[in-house]
Amino acid sequence: MFKSAKNMAIDYYRAEKRENKKLQDAIPEWSFCEIDESSILIEGEILATTSDIINSFPLYNREIFYQRFLGRHRTKISKEKNISSYHVKKIEDEIIKRLREILKKYFGDLQDDI
Repeated sequence: MFKSAKNMAIDYYRAEKRENKKLQDAIPEWSFCEIDESSILIEGEILATTSDIINSFPLYNREIFYQRFLGRHRTKISKEKNISSYHVKKIEDEIIKRLREILKKYFGDLQDDI
């Protein structure tokens, strides 16, 4: 009975050690790099702005945009939604145009880059 309890304790200790190792590997070390607070704020503001812009469109348009953003082809989306491929392109172009207009203050003119 004592040997069984001892083995259970050893197993528990090993499992806990493995779990701690996984957590340490998953958490990156930030001590080696310097963090610039202003860049973090700007990145957060850009993410929030982008999210707000996309959320300002109807859910139907957002779903189409997200599918295109994730790499689905227009023809597959158009067949699934029972709309024309041209309509999918118009929705995509409308959202991208709005993103360019609003994000111009952070990046300048994005017309040639995207």
